[in-house]
Amino acid sequence: GLMLPYAVMLALFWWLAVQWLRDLLPQRGRTRIALTVLGAVAAVGTATYVVALGVAGEFPQFMRRYGTNFGFGCTVLAQVVLTHALAAEPRLPQRLRQAMVGLCVAMVLLGFASIPLQFLTEREAAVNAIEWTFGLLMLSFFPLAGAAWRRTAATAPAPF
Repeated sequence: GLMLPYAVMLALFWWLAVQWLRDLLPQRGRTRIALTVLGAVAAVGTATYVVALGVAGEFPQFMRRYGTNFGFGCTVLAQVVLTHALAAEPRLPQRLRQAMVGLCVAMVLLGFASIPLQFLTEREAAVNAIEWTFGLLMLSFFPLAGAAWRRTAATAPAPF
């Protein structure tokens, strides 16, 4: 029940992150464009997944599969892009930057680790473990981004 509001909050987060980077790193125009696109696709993918839940049939299953892939994939790509943009920010403590990089590296490695599972017939438990771990890591990024935001933003941007 909370996944659709999460999709809306995800879109809002990335929109606000773009505003934050506009003020923090005005020279990073392509980064802001990338975050805008990745954040929008992540939110739409997540919402697509949620809307297709509980509906039987081949097409809803297709929508769930691609909604999950685009929702998770674009969220993580946006997190990597944001982490890269903040890598040289002197106001961020080294440990915070390391934690953000560590989460991104762990998610990418977990993604690669899941590839061989596609060739196994008995993979359900392993896939579930990887997906839940991946989701936990992905969600753990947002408090770190919030801490980075607090350290670098003079004031929070107005949402509208």
